[in-house]
Amino acid sequence: MTTLWATGTAPDGDDERSTGVQWYGSRLVLRSMGAEHARSLADYRSDPEVARHQRWDPPYTLDQARAFVATTAGLDPLVPGRWVHLAIEAHGEHVGDIGVRGDDEGRQARVEVTIARPWQQAGLATEALTTVLRRLFAAGAHRVEARCDTDDIAAIRLLERVGMRREAELWSAAFRHGEWIDCYSYALLASEWRA
Repeated sequence: MTTLWATGTAPDGDDERSTGVQWYGSRLVLRSMGAEHARSLADYRSDPEVARHQRWDPPYTLDQARAFVATTAGLDPLVPGRWVHLAIEAHGEHVGDIGVRGDDEGRQARVEVTIARPWQQAGLATEALTTVLRRLFAAGAHRVEARCDTDDIAAIRLLERVGMRREAELWSAAFRHGEWIDCYSYALLASEWRA
């Protein structure tokens, strides 16, 4: 059974790890970002294949990673009105991040997932997203949304695997890497999740 919410230091008492949110899956921990995540964040966000469908351009510098971590470190991902990213850790390594942005009323949220290339196709994105969806709906969210590029087959499969339904195709909806990109919009209602 998945334990969804905990706060404080890492279970092993390692003082170098960030404090804050820790959500547990069967194979991973979703943890508040801390300074210890900046190097690995810069590494996987600098991978052109990882960045291909994302908002940033590679290379992603260590300074960019440190600044990004500073904006999200220790924050509760259920805080309305802002993006909060949690580090995805598996097998003792930082393997990606998952972002959550609640609307101003806390009734709807948007999610996004990034996994380092060596850890892709291992089911970690599915487990991370399922853990976040479970927590959001338990906290009272009515609806959770996600978007992906129309040619991002891995993201499409991930969103459909966790039960999200495609609601729309958005033409020229995102400007990435110097061009306008078509996107799919996906969503899942709390009533659908419970069913």
